[in-house]
Amino acid sequence: MWLGPYPTVLITNPEHVKEIFTKNYLYQKQTHPNPFAKLLAQGLVLVEEDKWAKHRKIINPAFHVEKLKHMLPAFYTSCSEMISKWEDIVSKETSYELDVWPHLQIMTSEVISRTAFGSSYEEGRIVFELQQEQAEHIMDISRSIYIPGSRFLPTKRNKRMLEIEKQVQTTIRHIIDKRLRAMEGGETSKDDLLGILLESNMKEIEQHGSKDFGLTTTEVIEECKLFYFAGQETTSVLLVWTMILLCLHPEWQVRAREEVLQVFGNEKPDLEGLSRLKIVTMILYEALRLFPPLPVFSRMNKEEVKLGEMHLPSGVILIIPAIFIHYDKEIWGEDAKEFKPERFSEGVSKATKGRVSFIPFGWGPRICIGQNFAMMEAKMAITMILQKFSFELSPSYTHAPFAVVTIHPQYGPYPIVLITDPEHVKEIFTKNYGYQKQAHPNPFAKLLAIGIALLEEDKWAKHRKIINPAFHVEKLKHMLPAFYQSCSEMISKWEDIVPKETSYELDVWPDLQLMTGEVISRTAFGSSYEEGRIVFELQKEQAEYVIDITRSVYIPGTRFLPTKRNKRMLEIEKQVQTTIRRIIDKRSRAMEAGEPSKNDLLGILLESNMKEIEQHGSKDFGMTTIELIEECKLFYFAGQEATSVLLIWTLILLSLHPEWQVRAREEVLQVFENEKPNLEGLSRLKIMTMILHETLRLFPPVPTYRRRNKHEVRLGELSLPAGVLLFIPTVLIHYDKEIWGEDVKEFKPERFSEGVSKATQGRVSFIPFGWGPRICIGQNFAMLEAKMAIAMILQKFSFELSPSYTHAPVAIITTQPQYGAPLLMRKL
Repeated sequence: MWLGPYPTVLITNPEHVKEIFTKNYLYQKQTHPNPFAKLLAQGLVLVEEDKWAKHRKIINPAFHVEKLKHMLPAFYTSCSEMISKWEDIVSKETSYELDVWPHLQIMTSEVISRTAFGSSYEEGRIVFELQQEQAEHIMDISRSIYIPGSRFLPTKRNKRMLEIEKQVQTTIRHIIDKRLRAMEGGETSKDDLLGILLESNMKEIEQHGSKDFGLTTTEVIEECKLFYFAGQETTSVLLVWTMILLCLHPEWQVRAREEVLQVFGNEKPDLEGLSRLKIVTMILYEALRLFPPLPVFSRMNKEEVKLGEMHLPSGVILIIPAIFIHYDKEIWGEDAKEFKPERFSEGVSKATKGRVSFIPFGWGPRICIGQNFAMMEAKMAITMILQKFSFELSPSYTHAPFAVVTIHPQYGPYPIVLITDPEHVKEIFTKNYGYQKQAHPNPFAKLLAIGIALLEEDKWAKHRKIINPAFHVEKLKHMLPAFYQSCSEMISKWEDIVPKETSYELDVWPDLQLMTGEVISRTAFGSSYEEGRIVFELQKEQAEYVIDITRSVYIPGTRFLPTKRNKRMLEIEKQVQTTIRRIIDKRSRAMEAGEPSKNDLLGILLESNMKEIEQHGSKDFGMTTIELIEECKLFYFAGQEATSVLLIWTLILLSLHPEWQVRAREEVLQVFENEKPNLEGLSRLKIMTMILHETLRLFPPVPTYRRRNKHEVRLGELSLPAGVLLFIPTVLIHYDKEIWGEDVKEFKPERFSEGVSKATQGRVSFIPFGWGPRICIGQNFAMLEAKMAIAMILQKFSFELSPSYTHAPVAIITTQPQYGAPLLMRKL
């Protein structure tokens, strides 16, 4: 798939995750595209290579367990203050509803203020409050598109953000300067994070005799800012999800409390005792597994690499979804979604079977430097809470985890939910009025087509009703000659190129794209084919512009700039509109004069539209000429794309599995011999149908569907507020071992031997064309065309993969072979 201009790969294989996290010099972090983000912190987490190694070496001593034990008093004081507040609020002998989330956020921030700056705690507190305000501004800004240069505008917010940054820098610099003067005067360094950091930095400079080996004051300031943001976020979310899970599973709350009271009674927790809390540790690990602080890690490979079987050019975004890996049933078992701390009873290594599949703090050289700090603080807090309180969920609690930076228990403005449960998929696709498609945020995309695929509700229903007749099987049989003619032209071309009695390397991908384009031109416009061909050429050029543009961030207003590309795109749109309008007007006049409509898509569409208007006595019930033009444009784009990718992956798979190529050819020759394929014969090609279905499973044309719920809904056990973005990843559903079996990644057409329903066990888990009322209207068209093309190719050629073929599926709009498909073709 693509994120803006970058190809993106989802990484869930633990071996690949291990390699990426281990080779941190090769797979590097990405900087945030919005420069405002730098105001929050630019410390260790964002530097790379030698600079990262230098920072890590200097900061490491601050997080050694030996140093952390000196910070326990700060943990204890901050937790005590929060618990005292709760004791004042909660009356004896009765329960009291309390939203603990803001309290935990304040408590963890107090910990950071005390541990980072010790005796300078009050100044540290001011820094934290300023950083908290800065974070709110940045979160808000980073959710919208950044317009280059807008940070220099003298807006109220921009001025406030720069003011905060200046104040934070000044305050921390003042603390640092004071500490440095004291250290130079012979005072011992403090046991707070800043003191340890400054001491380590000074030692590094003295050891090498050069300031180049140490951190500058500005870099120390950035590390202090990072302590605040990362330290407070991670621990507060770990604590809140742990408390929620202990509410949902009171038996574990009881077990944890018994352990705490056995170790400490009601006394103050100490380091030795905290390290003996086995049950509490298991609970914290399981909370981190179910609610990892960072739901996703992203990296970008610096140079071209081979990762497992994948060849990746430089600059690929690698998404490592911790949440997927933590819920993987292969690793964690069938109970992966359940809260079962006992899975960690023998430690992390045993629970993960030695695989890199538990990554709440990352892994490898760049594993979060503060993980011991976070775990110790969390143990202290949970221990002290369990000593004083029991707790359960209030009826007013709504479960809605949301990823801001970490996963918070709150609704956010742009929540996203990944849908893989077939029952949920079925409900979303069935209730198309409640779960609607999203318009592309970039207005340039509308130039390609805004037909039925993008309409909603009554307008969608009207268009669907009028277009439906054009795709009935009865009408499609009249289009077989167009399929045959276009395929014949392509095959004749191949016969001229490929010599007899020897194989010849041919990249078939461009030819298949051209052939499917010819099919659309003929079936859409019939006798007006030549004009239709012009439209196709123009739409193809337009698609290239639109795809290129939609990979980058759209800056509002740029479509009105008189650039060369903008002018060309508007020129194409005008030419396409004029050409199609001319064909429509000519047809409409002929039909009004009594001529029968043509059996091409446009003819059937115009006839259906006219009937609808006449039946209701009003043009409101039909489509306007502009709407008809948009539907014609959509025929071109969707019709050509879906079939060309189905054909190319089928040929590649039949090259990889010659035994299925042989079986398919035998079936074709048995039904047609070397004669022209017909509708009745094509419908009898059982093996061919199985092969096409299996190809669509392994390489679905649309890798992901997106919907947004219009109103607040309940989807299974999920309560969703209005406006949640629902991702239905076809690829993940088609590769689900629970549905398809252990051989899910293998090409096995026999799984469809008894049809789709039997293969999916009646579940909505085969969705190459979508499902429900909005299932792709052209699926019968695509399947019939594909059967015709594959049958005719098998009649004339055998083929295998060329050694120059590189397997690199890439999702542009559909899933395409990035480097083409060179096959070794041999005449039969």
